[in-house]
Amino acid sequence: MSSLSGAGHQWQESFWPQAESRIVKVVHIDATLRIVSQIEIEPHSRELIRLCGSSGRPKTAITLPSGDVLLCAEGSSTAPGFTIGGSPTFRSNAVLLGKRDRWRQYTAPRFGTERIEALLRWVEANPSEVEPREGVQAILIDPAQRTIEAVKIEQSLKAVEDIIGEKIVLAFLAPGGDRVYAAASAQGPKWRKDDAHFIGRCVIVGSSEGGLVDVAASLETLKKDVRFAAERSKRWVRHGVSDASSPGRAPS
Repeated sequence: MSSLSGAGHQWQESFWPQAESRIVKVVHIDATLRIVSQIEIEPHSRELIRLCGSSGRPKTAITLPSGDVLLCAEGSSTAPGFTIGGSPTFRSNAVLLGKRDRWRQYTAPRFGTERIEALLRWVEANPSEVEPREGVQAILIDPAQRTIEAVKIEQSLKAVEDIIGEKIVLAFLAPGGDRVYAAASAQGPKWRKDDAHFIGRCVIVGSSEGGLVDVAASLETLKKDVRFAAERSKRWVRHGVSDASSPGRAPS
């Protein structure tokens, strides 16, 4: 079987090398959290290893009729997984990429998230091997209130939805395994860290093959690095800095 490589949009970290490849949209399958999302990556082996949740190089699991290739890691037999069509069960996260082009660069897959969701079936972890769920530490960022605070939530996506207040989407995958979740129809005030921009309330929480875990990001670092802005404003302000304009609308 062949192996693929790739790298993604991420918070600035000095130990992450810069990839010399173009950005492509791919489909990411999170078997633990049961989320299928479209993300942008630059083909780079370290990023695909991270996305698939593996310490080794992900390998091509199947090639779809469209020519798209599915990358999976060597997951634990007790981990949650999924099947696509009549495929075997894959017990790891996965990335769907398109064919290589004439320059040997990977392209966007022809199958999108809706098509994959229609073919995909989730497979439960072995109940006897799953530890009881406990609360995990997360970070809530609310640009409307311009607050960044530590919160403790149940180890489930339902808890993330409850704190955000509506259906969520995976908005960002950060180095270290953290995930940023935002409202699917987010509007209003915004925030950013480095080059990553977000709209509305967001929850940052860690993840592993066993589900949600304590967040790896530092609360104090986020308070120093995050900037807030009103919906249509180009003026960004630091956490803890007052602004004459309302956080809900741009200044006149």
